[in-house]
Amino acid sequence: MELLAGDVGDAEQAVARLVKVELTQGQFDALVDFVFNLGQGQLAESTLLKELNSGQDDAAGEQLLRWDHAGTQENAGLKARREAEFQLGAKATRCRIRPPKRRIEGLRANSETSRRSSGLR
Repeated sequence: MELLAGDVGDAEQAVARLVKVELTQGQFDALVDFVFNLGQGQLAESTLLKELNSGQDDAAGEQLLRWDHAGTQENAGLKARREAEFQLGAKATRCRIRPPKRRIEGLRANSETSRRSSGLR
């Protein structure tokens, strides 16, 4: 559990460092999931981040949906994941999200928030 919490904490810190605009909690959660799975370098170099930081939320959302390939093939599992992340990012009011200071408690809180926001139990 501590290893997972550390990895999630690193992803949260990367999102907080790379994103220069206010995010909804759903956007933050979606980007943390993105970084956790693909790495901060992929986000740092992405058109997704450029669009997001320039205030182009719709274009950023479309960019997120493009990350559904394994190699050159579209992957149904990745497509479903990006759709779920897209839906998370489309909800709530904007505020400057800061990653939790205590990683394990933050992991539990973010996981619970994400499950409630996405309708998962």
